[in-house]
Amino acid sequence: PSSAPPGAAVRAPPQRRARAAMGKPGTMLKRKSTKTLGKGLLDEKEELDSVQVATMALHEAMQQRCFEKFPTDAAAFPIYLQYYQLLSWSHWAVLGLLVLTIFEPPLWCRSWDDRYFEIVSPVDACSKNAPSGVHKSQVLMSNLPFLPIGYCLLLEYVLLGIIMARVLYAARLHQFFKGIGLTYRSNIAMIVDYVMILLGFCDAFYFTFFPKAAIRIAPFIRFGLAVTIPWVNDVVFSFVRVTRKIVTIGVFLIGTIVVFAWIAAMLFDDMTEKDANGTPINQGFENYGNAVYTMFVTMTTAVLPDVMVPTYQHNRLYLLFWMPFFLLAICIFTQVILATVYAEYGDQVTERTKQGHKRRKAGIKAAFDTLKHPDKLAKKGKA
Repeated sequence: PSSAPPGAAVRAPPQRRARAAMGKPGTMLKRKSTKTLGKGLLDEKEELDSVQVATMALHEAMQQRCFEKFPTDAAAFPIYLQYYQLLSWSHWAVLGLLVLTIFEPPLWCRSWDDRYFEIVSPVDACSKNAPSGVHKSQVLMSNLPFLPIGYCLLLEYVLLGIIMARVLYAARLHQFFKGIGLTYRSNIAMIVDYVMILLGFCDAFYFTFFPKAAIRIAPFIRFGLAVTIPWVNDVVFSFVRVTRKIVTIGVFLIGTIVVFAWIAAMLFDDMTEKDANGTPINQGFENYGNAVYTMFVTMTTAVLPDVMVPTYQHNRLYLLFWMPFFLLAICIFTQVILATVYAEYGDQVTERTKQGHKRRKAGIKAAFDTLKHPDKLAKKGKA
């Protein structure tokens, strides 16, 4: 019931008046007071912060990474976005440096002097560095054109600059996470990045002023930078782990090759006879060094059965030398190494997949909890 006196006009509630005004064409609503509008902006800003933190949590989850908490500093989110933009460009920059290795003049071909931007054919440029007495027509080069060293250096500086920007933004992002007691990247990875970039610029500067330098460390630096690409990093670490697993069986295989090479050198090195085809019986076993190489190639089955034909034709009893080697080196040790590599790599893929799914699930849950309970952001930035 209304408390207004009888006969007085009854005013509708504010919400009803607003809806009625919205229904009338040409009617404008009054603005909220400055105090009310400011409060709305603060609420919107607080909600936006929770969305930003949830965005970082969800993005890290898609990368199969998970953090217990995220920085809530207002400057962290723009740095985060710029870092991942530069990270994508950095991967393409590293790929560009690797491709540049193919089109830049090789280390042994340095005859440009100060002609940094002159286009010279590969044969004309590199024939000047050929040994004396070698004609230009005998210098075998691919038909791929070489980029002038001036263009190569400019492109190298640009690509290294993109990678350096990514390293600097990674350091800034690392500082935000360090402020909440976490590490976004390991200290070793940060040090390696700084060292690679520093060496890369020093090598480029040196080559700029000494274009005839016969030694450059750029190929090694580019490989080191390539390890920062996730899938390359996974391949390298998989190789290291597999190598550790096959060390023992590898030692047995190398020992087998060394021992049988010594026996072969003792048996065949002084034989001067030839087989029916005119091939020397001791071909490949003239000394111990050649015998080691021959037995190693035989282990790969690349020269079977040609390697054993001369000695077998000379004397059938030499089969007693070859069969144990085939059994140990080819049928046992090589197959065990192959099985070990396959099993270890399979275990690594399974473990990586399980851990990735676990971290992704935890990251998605952290993003959901951040949106569900934005008030937790006030507690030391915990998501």
